[in-house]
Parts: sequence; C-alpha cells; structure tokens
Amino acid sequence: MKILKLLIERQRICRAHMANYPAIREKYLRLKEDRLKWELLKLEIRILNISYRKYKGKQSRNRVEELQDRLEALKVTTSSNTEEQLNAEVAE
Repeated sequence: MKILKLLIERQRICRAHMANYPAIREKYLRLKEDRLKWELLKLEIRILNISYRKYKGKQSRNRVEELQDRLEALKVTTSSNTEEQLNAEVAE
C-alpha cells in the first residue's frame, strides 16, 4: 500500500512538471545558446522541486503535530478514566 502511494505521488509530481514545462520552455525560447537554455530549464525544474518539497514538508509537520495532539488527548482521557474507575472501586 505504501509503495502504491509513493508511485501515485511521483506521478503527481511528474504531471505537475509536465504542466509547467511548456510555460518554462516558452520563457527561454528566444535564447540561441542551447547549453544556457538547458541550464536555465534545469534551474526552473529545481525551483519547482524545492517549492513542492517545502509544501510537502509543511504538510508532514502539520500531520505530525495533529497526531501528537490526538495522542495527548487520548492519554488524558485514558488516565482520567482510570482514576475514575479506581475511585469507584475504592468507594465500593
């Protein structure tokens, strides 16, 4: 299942690059020097990758924080339930 998710994620990244490629290509179409054009295209793709990775990193951090908050809430709930049960048993 995890491998499938990774493959789907890679497909999304590739599609995003393919969607942006014509605009990037058009941007440097007037350049005559092929080597410079290629280096600028690679730079643009790197910029896209970096911004996408920043976005994914932020999503991941938010997800971790959310899960930690839920875990803390569960700890509080279980500890308070345990105390209530002990108090009820002692009262009996």
